[in-house]
Amino acid sequence: FDGEINGEIGLVHRSQSPPIDLTAQVHIKDKILRSLAPNAGLRIDSDGNASILLTGTIDEPSIQMPSKAAAR
Repeated sequence: FDGEINGEIGLVHRSQSPPIDLTAQVHIKDKILRSLAPNAGLRIDSDGNASILLTGTIDEPSIQMPSKAAAR
C-alpha cells in the first residue's frame, strides 16, 4: 500500500498531549490486503482507496472514516 498524510499537529500546552487534525489518503494495491480491509474496519472503494480522518490528541487519537472513500 501507499498513502499520504496532510494536516496539523498542534503545539504542546502545559502537560497535555498535542492536538492533531490529519487526513490520510491510503491506496491498498494488493488484492489480498484489499479483501482483509473491511474486517479491519477500513472502508475502501473498488480501486483500494480510502480516506481516514485523525483528530483528538497524539495520546488519544480518534479515527474516523468518511462514508465514501475519497478519490485519488
